[in-house]
Amino acid sequence: MKNVQSTVEGVWKSLDEKGELTENDIRLANEAYTQNKPQLASEDKFQLISADVLIDDDSAVSGIINCRINGEHEQVRF
Repeated sequence: MKNVQSTVEGVWKSLDEKGELTENDIRLANEAYTQNKPQLASEDKFQLISADVLIDDDSAVSGIINCRINGEHEQVRF
């Protein structure tokens, strides 16, 4: 199991001690993030606080996205 985190969209780091991320880990994390990111209207202002994804057996199984939409905190669990 790997825990990965992003505070900048598309940039992921491992939260595991000495954990190395593979291209597949990054792909899975990006897919999970994209599928679960809140839908925005064209005038909405989005700010990512952090996204955490748990990867197990080459699939993203759960996670959480903390963000601000128009200045209001929003949290998405998946």
